[in-house]
Amino acid sequence: IVEEAKRALHDALCVVRNLVRDNRIVYGGGACEISCAIEVAKEANKVRT
Repeated sequence: IVEEAKRALHDALCVVRNLVRDNRIVYGGGACEISCAIEVAKEANKVRT
């Protein structure tokens, strides 16, 4: 769990660093992936374990 938290923090810091270096943002970037993830999560909630 600690290693995953370290990786997540590192990723977040890299995002901030990249925004400071170049503040251009692609709006809607990742929207397809998020939409798919939401639908997969909804279906996963229907499955009994």
